[in-house]
Amino acid sequence: PADVSDDYVVGARCEVSPGGRRGIVAYVGDDKGTGLGPGVWVGVRYDEPVGKNNGSVRGVTFVENCPPFCGGMVRPQFL
Repeated sequence: PADVSDDYVVGARCEVSPGGRRGIVAYVGDDKGTGLGPGVWVGVRYDEPVGKNNGSVRGVTFVENCPPFCGGMVRPQFL
């Protein structure tokens, strides 16, 4: 779709592939100038510490109140 961000709702449960990691959609939007890359990104707060960060990338917070290793930024096609 033209605006893929309409397909994901903050607060919705999700599963990230590969690996079947489950969590909650916490952010949908651009990379806020962090250099992740153009296009839509989804910030996920994982149920378990299986992520890459605490919801922040290069000093920019995407996932609020996220414990260490419970946050991740993924492309929508991996949900």
